[in-house]
Amino acid sequence: IRESVSASGVLELLEPDNEAVRRDSVLRYLFDPQAAEEKRIFGHDVFTNRNLTFEPNLNIATPENYLLGPGDEVFIDMWGDSELNVRQVISPDGRIIIPKVGPVMLAGLTVKNATHKVMSELERTNQGLNTGNVSLDVSVGKIRNIQVNVMGEVRTPGTYTMPSLATLFHALYLAGGVTDLGSLRSIKVYRAGRRVADVDVYDYILSGK
Repeated sequence: IRESVSASGVLELLEPDNEAVRRDSVLRYLFDPQAAEEKRIFGHDVFTNRNLTFEPNLNIATPENYLLGPGDEVFIDMWGDSELNVRQVISPDGRIIIPKVGPVMLAGLTVKNATHKVMSELERTNQGLNTGNVSLDVSVGKIRNIQVNVMGEVRTPGTYTMPSLATLFHALYLAGGVTDLGSLRSIKVYRAGRRVADVDVYDYILSGK
């Protein structure tokens, strides 16, 4: 394809007379790596970078605001004048069984609130917890997996299984990132049919937020 300036000063594209030459020129334009590079949208490659996986660190203490759910492994340790060691996985109905206490509902509670609830249940049968002669600690062992649906303008929409400590960024990474038609400015998170967040990925790219 040749360029020419007309008498009116407007840039015109003149097609070559030869059909093969014209087709070759168009193909070079469409598949030119430099042209493709210029069309790239800033930030879209952050989820295709092999050096960034966004996988959660599972070797850290579980945050106190972590919500417990079925499949989480709970450790209850009591020491002092009385001792107790419980290792249980929260059942599908959200409970664990504490010896001499019975079933205790923990699903939906944060680790901090679960500690208070276990404490109040054990105080009924162990006065040492009231006097300070007995200490109690509740922690989380192996965390559960969750399923996340990633839909919209991502390269591979679908349902993904990931650790419950994973973030929106890990989900986008597993889905191959956002397509050229999608936007990084508004990634919506829904939970139980209700929108709980609207994330601007550029906040992370530009300021680390």
